Amino acid sequence: MSAILICSTPVHGHVTPLLAVAEHLVSAGHRVRFLTGAKYRCAVEETGATHLALPAGADYDDSDMDVAFPGRVGKSGVAGIRWDISNIFFKPAKEQFHALEAALAQEITDAILTEGMFVGTGALLARPRNLRPAVVHLGIIPLGLGSVDTAPYGLCLLPKPGLAGRARNAMLGFATKKLLFGSLQKELDAILLSLTGKKFTIFFMDGAAQADAIVQALAGEDVLVVVSTGGRDIATFEAPLPANVRVAAYLPHDLLLPLTSV
Repeated sequence: MSAILICSTPVHGHVTPLLAVAEHLVSAGHRVRFLTGAKYRCAVEETGATHLALPAGADYDDSDMDVAFPGRVGKSGVAGIRWDISNIFFKPAKEQFHALEAALAQEITDAILTEGMFVGTGALLARPRNLRPAVVHLGIIPLGLGSVDTAPYGLCLLPKPGLAGRARNAMLGFATKKLLFGSLQKELDAILLSLTGKKFTIFFMDGAAQADAIVQALAGEDVLVVVSTGGRDIATFEAPLPANVRVAAYLPHDLLLPLTSV
């Protein structure tokens, strides 16, 4: 049995997918605690997990965000996105982190499962791995990692091949990081510096890359998932694989990629 701590911002679309994860882990015999808003206590307890309440400064009622955050009213476009990221997701990070520390001090924890907008785990990841539990990023929202081959996440631009595409992506990446969201990066740097003495080492939208593992749940979807372990013996997998997954230690990519959708 493992001791697992799940962390989620108190937003319905973030909490609900993690309830299924909690229920599955409880049914497998694991000790599960779930750190999120007070509103979701009953839903968490119905899974068999133990609810841990976020501090008041990191909790809010997501049923009407304009009431919960009066300063949000009237903001739209890029300004609205900046305001939301700053106030709904960044500002609660300090109290999220303190709640995490309290939960870890309360009992030994083997792993922390977190969704991408629970920023408090970013401060925990500043510690060496031997001084903290494993932190696993659960992909309940699209993975926004940057790439030289794609435009920045959220711009809805299709990949463009060749040097022209890479030049476009580099230009848009610079504009996104330095101009559109540069102030947000500085804000997050200041928050983490105050908590850990270290700045965020990468662009905040690439934060999932700092986790010890990234898990994207595609079981049950109408897709065939093909996985290469890079040499790891697939016999070492402890849990059964979903029916729509095929795994091999190595794969002939010249044969596989022409058949691949994404």
